[in-house]
Amino acid sequence: MSRTASNNTLTQKWLPLIVLIAALVITIALIRSRHAPTKHPFVDRGTLVEGQQVVAQNIPLRIKATGTVQPRQQLRLSPQVGGNVISLHPQLRIGGQINAGELLLSIDPRDYVLARNKAQNVLSSARLQFEQVTNQAEVAKSEWLSINGDLPQPPLAAYTPQLKQAQAGVKAAKADVEQAELNLNRTKLYALYDCRVVSENVDLGQNLMAGAEIALLIGTKQAEVIVPIPIDELPWLKIDKSTKGDMNQSTATVSITTKGKQFSWPATFDRTLANVDEHGRMSRVIVTVNSPYSTHKQLPLQMGMFVDVELDGITLEQMFSLPRSALRDESTLWLADKQQRLQIQPITVIRKEQQRILVTGLSTDDYVITSAISGAANGMKLRFISQEHTAGVPQ
Repeated sequence: MSRTASNNTLTQKWLPLIVLIAALVITIALIRSRHAPTKHPFVDRGTLVEGQQVVAQNIPLRIKATGTVQPRQQLRLSPQVGGNVISLHPQLRIGGQINAGELLLSIDPRDYVLARNKAQNVLSSARLQFEQVTNQAEVAKSEWLSINGDLPQPPLAAYTPQLKQAQAGVKAAKADVEQAELNLNRTKLYALYDCRVVSENVDLGQNLMAGAEIALLIGTKQAEVIVPIPIDELPWLKIDKSTKGDMNQSTATVSITTKGKQFSWPATFDRTLANVDEHGRMSRVIVTVNSPYSTHKQLPLQMGMFVDVELDGITLEQMFSLPRSALRDESTLWLADKQQRLQIQPITVIRKEQQRILVTGLSTDDYVITSAISGAANGMKLRFISQEHTAGVPQ
C-alpha cells in the first residue's frame, strides 16, 4: 500500500509539468506550420461623397415674410347734428354687415324742418326787401333825371348803400337756407361703402350729441397687410424707384394655416411706408387683398390676423441654385472634376435663403459636392454614393 501511495504522489507532482510541456510543443508546431498571409497592394478608392450637377437658370424670387391684417377703409361714425334716434339699421351692431348706400340711422328731423322753413321765410323777406329798394332806386333815378338832367347822381340819392345792404341780406338768407337744408339732410346717415361694424354705442331713442362717436366701421371690399421687411431684402422686390414707392402691381400670396389646413388669398403690392418700424428697424410694405371677408371655399380673412406672406420679387438671370450645405467658408464650393478629384472653387453668393443659396462663378454641368468631407484638399480622390448610377456623375 505504501508503494501505491508513493506512485500517486509522484504522478500528481509531475503531471502539470508534463501538460505544460505538451502544450508548448503543440503551439510551436502550429506556429511553424502557419502560412504567411497573401499581401495585396493598397488601392485608394476615394472619399465617399454626394453631389449634384448644376444648370444655370433664370430664378424668380419669392420673399417670405409675415404681417398683420388691417382694414383699408375705417370710419369712426359720428353725427354732424344732434337729436333723438328714430330709426336704426338692424345690422348696426357688433359684427353686422351693411351694404353701401343703406341707411344707418335717422335723427328726429322736426327741429331741422322748422329751422329750414324759418330760413326760407327769412330769404323771402330779404328778396322782398331787395325788390322794394330796387324800385325806390329806379324812382329816385327818374326824378333826378327830370330835375338835374345829366348831372351825376349822388350815391345816397341813388339808394346805392340801401341796394348793397339788401343784396347782402339776400345772400345771407340764401346761406342760412343752404345750412338748414344741410342740417336736415344730416339727420340721415348712410353707409359710404360696404362695411362691417367693429363697435357701436347707439340705440333707438338715444339723444345723440353732434360729433359724438357712435360706431366704428371698416370696409369689406379690401384689406391691407402690413409686412415688415428687412432693409437688405428691399432690393429683391419690384419697387418703383420714384418717391411714390409704388409696387408696380406685383403679386403676392397671403396665407394662414390652421389645424393642418392652409387657406390662401391672392394679393397685390400697394406701397411702402415712409418710416421704418421703431422696434425692429425694418422697412414695411403694404399688400392689398380683395374681398377679404368672402367665405367662398375658405375662412374669412379677419382684421388683426397674423398671416404668412410670399412676395413676388425680381428675376435673377443665369443663376445657380444649390442647397446651403454645399457652401464652404462662405465663399467656396467643392467641385468634382472629370478625373473624380476634388477642386476647391471660389464663387460669389448672390443670395442666401433658408434652404438654398443662389450663386455665380460656376458653369453648367459642374458637379458640386453637397456632403461633408474631413480634411478636404485640392486633388483628393472622390467616390460617389450614386456611382452605380452614372447619370450626373463626372466621368
